[in-house]
Amino acid sequence: MSTTPKSDTITAAEVLITSPGRNFITLKITTAEGLVGWGDATLNGRELAVASYLRDHVAPLLIGRDPARVEDTWQYLYRGVYWRRGPVTMTSIGAVDMALWDIKGKTTGQPVYQLLGGAVRDRILTYTHATGWDVPQLLESIDARREEGFRAVRAQSGVPGLDTVYGVSRSGRGYEPAGRGAAPVEEVWDTDAYLRHAPKVLTAVRDHVGPELKLLHDAHHRLTPGQAARLGRALEDVDLFWLEDVTPAENQQVLRHVRQHTTVPLAIGEVFNTVWECQSLITEQLIDFVRTCVSHAGGISHLRRIAALAEIWQIRLGPHGPSDVSPVALAASLHVGLATPNFAIPGVHGLRTARARGVRARVVLRRRTSAPRRPARPRGRGGRNARRPFSVRTRLPAGRATARRLDDGLVRISPMTTPPTTLATPARLPRLDRSTAAASVLTPRRPPTETGIVHLGLGNFHRAHQAVHTAAALDHTDGPWGILGVAGRSVTVAEALREQQLRYAVVEISPSGTRVSVPAVHTGALVAAEQPDEVQDALAAPGTAIVTLTVTEHGYTFSPRTHGLDLDSPAVRADLRGDGPPRTTIGRIVRGLQRRVRTHARPLTVLSCDNLVGNGAQTRRLVHEFTEALPAAEREELLPWLARSVTFPSSMVDRIVPATTDVYRDAVADRLGVRDTVPVPAEPFSMWVMEDRFAAGRPRWEHGGALFTDDVEPYELLKLRLLNGTHSLIAYLGALDGRETIPDAIARPFIAEAARSVLHDDYLPSLTVPADIELEEYIGQLFDRWANTALGHRTRQVGSDGSVKLRQRVPEPALLHLRAGRMPHHLALTVAAYLCCVAPPSGFSPGPQAAAMADPAREPLAGLARSAPTGPRTAFVEAVLESGLLGDHLTDHPAFTARIADLIDIIVRHGPAAAAADATGGRTA
Repeated sequence: MSTTPKSDTITAAEVLITSPGRNFITLKITTAEGLVGWGDATLNGRELAVASYLRDHVAPLLIGRDPARVEDTWQYLYRGVYWRRGPVTMTSIGAVDMALWDIKGKTTGQPVYQLLGGAVRDRILTYTHATGWDVPQLLESIDARREEGFRAVRAQSGVPGLDTVYGVSRSGRGYEPAGRGAAPVEEVWDTDAYLRHAPKVLTAVRDHVGPELKLLHDAHHRLTPGQAARLGRALEDVDLFWLEDVTPAENQQVLRHVRQHTTVPLAIGEVFNTVWECQSLITEQLIDFVRTCVSHAGGISHLRRIAALAEIWQIRLGPHGPSDVSPVALAASLHVGLATPNFAIPGVHGLRTARARGVRARVVLRRRTSAPRRPARPRGRGGRNARRPFSVRTRLPAGRATARRLDDGLVRISPMTTPPTTLATPARLPRLDRSTAAASVLTPRRPPTETGIVHLGLGNFHRAHQAVHTAAALDHTDGPWGILGVAGRSVTVAEALREQQLRYAVVEISPSGTRVSVPAVHTGALVAAEQPDEVQDALAAPGTAIVTLTVTEHGYTFSPRTHGLDLDSPAVRADLRGDGPPRTTIGRIVRGLQRRVRTHARPLTVLSCDNLVGNGAQTRRLVHEFTEALPAAEREELLPWLARSVTFPSSMVDRIVPATTDVYRDAVADRLGVRDTVPVPAEPFSMWVMEDRFAAGRPRWEHGGALFTDDVEPYELLKLRLLNGTHSLIAYLGALDGRETIPDAIARPFIAEAARSVLHDDYLPSLTVPADIELEEYIGQLFDRWANTALGHRTRQVGSDGSVKLRQRVPEPALLHLRAGRMPHHLALTVAAYLCCVAPPSGFSPGPQAAAMADPAREPLAGLARSAPTGPRTAFVEAVLESGLLGDHLTDHPAFTARIADLIDIIVRHGPAAAAADATGGRTA
């Protein structure tokens, strides 16, 4: 007796948004058999509408369906709703259709064109764009395209008397139809000037290139029927391959008039979505080429129907293509082209570059000869830095930028949500430990047994950054560099690590997938509040050569005004008196140094890995100030040894590490088959820059991706301001806008624009860019990383502790601008948004994300807000700045105070988007 095998089913449908400023929308469909299909859903200018339609309406319908039933699914999605057709619907259906054809090809092991009937040609003619503001520049551009091998070129030029022309730049750079921003661009246009000029230009082009090159030209829907006929007649001797979009596509009847007056081949239809919109143009032979796009016209299945109708009437197919549809759509279009007899030509403009852009898995900056320091130039335009960019490895696909995933309401069935009869739940899996950690994910191959590093601050960042770099270094060169991790008060991580025999997973998250590794470098885990003597013994142990710190800016107990040790802190005073075990980080270090000098006096390095300006010098100053405040005998015992035997190198650390959730625990269970209660999520990017001043040796961290330099400060300020400072503004505006995650926030056009403005206009002029940083690449990486929705970094997490963070980031750049007579509007916006989050004015609710932000200054600031007089908020801001929140010197600039107050008022009355617009307007005024 035979049985029919069970069909594969769709188990997940994910929406990915990539390429900020253009927003390619990609649909990823996964089946129970593990097959993945990709579809393009890009609709230039309405990308997020399609993403929402896919996520909220289409994806739930796909789960459980048979991916092999491509036509049935197409009909189901098209006919299953009353409101059919339209660009959003058809683009969404097109993405599904492409993805299902992709899966069908992978199922059968054949290229899609074979499934469509096989190839009818061996190659496909393509065209690209050439533009020039004047004829010589256009001819130069065409010659460059011909040298690249193109045999067909679309030629567009400037028009005398017009300052701007759509699709043409004065610089002659490439045409980018999707790079025009969120709002429509208004341009002055002169049809008469265009009609006089275009024939002359195209005639000159034909004379220059000869008869062999195929020339195309686009009128961009600008002309009336009479004007279109006039242009067509004027271009007949030019021998165009086609004249595109001479009139608005929706007014199809007028093409009869154009057709009656010219023989120039006409192409139209890139804005059409169904065969019904093309029907009259095809059956009445009013055009020569139909331009419908595989994305916008319902995918491969529906484009084939349009092509079949067109073939009957001797109309050819020339699908609209890049760069405002993605490479996924181009690939689908080419498969259709190989199998379609009347397929003519697609465009491939915008895809010539092969440079990969994406989140960097690890950054390796190679040491080079010192170069003179010089100020950064605004917006990173040409000739900024050394030509040598940092060398990178990336696991993400090439493309313009990094993907981000729409998480809200995402329909995703993973193996962990299948019934327990088919797969064990995480609770039933064995615990991650030394016996269950697979060798294939373990680093280093020979875990250290000796402790050489004591780390204070056993949080997620340390375990995803220093521990990972150390594991990579020890994988290259063995050494006694095991890490004893010390938590301050929380026992959760330390207890879990002890239960797991000091093993845990790092889950690197990106839209291209998840990678899980297990860094095996810890030799112990303590809690300082519960095991103070063991911590002091570890700091004093002869084998300990390095003490590292990630205790956050708040953990250094320094004064916001003086940046010196906060001698008014009760915890600091108690540590100085020796009232029991030390409670502060600086107190623990100094008491450990005392025990060390009294036993063996071996040298030691204290390495801060926190986001402090000059963190090494800052830590040294705080340790010395604590020591100098001790009783005379203790001070005299410690200070001389401290000066000669303890070093405090500065460092810069960079990796986005969100909080641990069950999502990441499930990921470890799914991929490793073990249960880990304390995995660490992290982005693929990781960077570590240090001064090479270690008193008693160090691991070979350079083999783990770290850079050593004599001058860390430029790297540190670059990160503190461009990454951290901009990150803070994104978090505060996002929280006020109700956005839970940073990717959700940066997807909002007004927040993305505010981020670009504060980065380029307020922070960048205050920096000296290191010679081996390629600035444009670095900034591109930042926006890629913020857009990594797969990671889901929360606005409440990034926005917490702003009272400590902002004083490291805002005052110096703000003062630079103010002293030069410039108002740093977006730094003022940063402060205003922060205050609205943590000290909202009476009657104003900042929303749950802002309310969840932890901040040591929340109560004092809230008190100032409550006591502020009604009316203008200047008095409140004055009180805040006088409290020393941002140091002492900004109080000397009442205009900055007033600007912050104005922006607070706008946020309260009209919302964060209005405040961001006002900040931008103030800058351009």
